Amino acid sequence: TAASPFTRMFSAEAIRLILAGYTDVALHGRDSLRPRLGDFLLASTYAGLAFGTAGCATVHAMSYPLGSTFHIPHGESNYAVFAGVLRHYEQQQVPGLADLQELLGRELGCPASDAMDSLDALLQKILPLKRLSAYGMEPSQAQPFAEAVLRTQQRLLAHSPKEMTVADMSGIYTALL
Repeated sequence: TAASPFTRMFSAEAIRLILAGYTDVALHGRDSLRPRLGDFLLASTYAGLAFGTAGCATVHAMSYPLGSTFHIPHGESNYAVFAGVLRHYEQQQVPGLADLQELLGRELGCPASDAMDSLDALLQKILPLKRLSAYGMEPSQAQPFAEAVLRTQQRLLAHSPKEMTVADMSGIYTALL
């Protein structure tokens, strides 16, 4: 991948700011969001700097068929596949994921081994995740969507920490139904 110490630094700071804000909102409600808006804007800038160099990968690639077929905003379609892609990486023991789990664990106050579960729990408090079927996706669409991603999103998949196959992506979509 095109990740570097530069992109990792900006990514880590973006994650730290976002998780601090989300934790605050989860604990104190949406009224605590307004004082955090500057942090979220800064996190967005840091993430943009990281993405601009390292690129986006599987989550973004897999979000496109959802957005275009079901008219889901891009951020929401990314969220719809985010946990599924991370869980797939976790199962595949993708290089670099342990560093992310370590960072998440530090920021969420849990062991790295519990980081994904803690992140899922926090995100559920902020915005409950919908199943892909709630958007209208049918099981029969998992493989064609995966094939479309492989055919049309190579610019994004090229940045994935592991080569993604149709079977990998179809399995992620199916698990999220």
